[in-house]
Amino acid sequence: MAAGTRVVGAGAGLLVALPLAACAPVGDGPLAGPRVAADDVELCVPTTAGEHIYFGEALANGGSDPAVISDVRGTAERAESVDFSIDQEGLSLDEVLGGGGWPTDEPVGFEADALGRAVPVEGVVVDPGAAVTLIAVVEPTSATDDAIVDDIIVTYTSGDEEYEEHISVAYRVHHGDSC
Repeated sequence: MAAGTRVVGAGAGLLVALPLAACAPVGDGPLAGPRVAADDVELCVPTTAGEHIYFGEALANGGSDPAVISDVRGTAERAESVDFSIDQEGLSLDEVLGGGGWPTDEPVGFEADALGRAVPVEGVVVDPGAAVTLIAVVEPTSATDDAIVDDIIVTYTSGDEEYEEHISVAYRVHHGDSC
């Protein structure tokens, strides 16, 4: 799997978040993810020990200039690591990556392709009218406690402006058979 931006946490309650860019407009730029209110949406994937869990979100460029992603960061609880990457082709191939465990005995058909195409986030260009999949791969610190990743911020430039797109969806890795 391609390496991307990494958020690392350790222990039961360590949160890792980087400071916000002071001059970047928030949520009003051309690159849009799911614009939901904080605490409104949580995606949960059950897991067994040894799995990495992936979550995917579409980012669409509704502007007239390319959007160049410079950084993706978020907060993590009880996660050994969170790797962010981008699949630039999946949505154009009708491959919508939601969430699941990897490796898995029950693939839906394209996880290996999507995760194999993933590239680091820095420098990814999203052309006007195009969409990409932001992928977060979570490695929990514990085999018993849920890992949570939320408050994801995508920093990018478009035209002569720098923007931040906030993704307020919470991603939960639940240890057990169901969420």
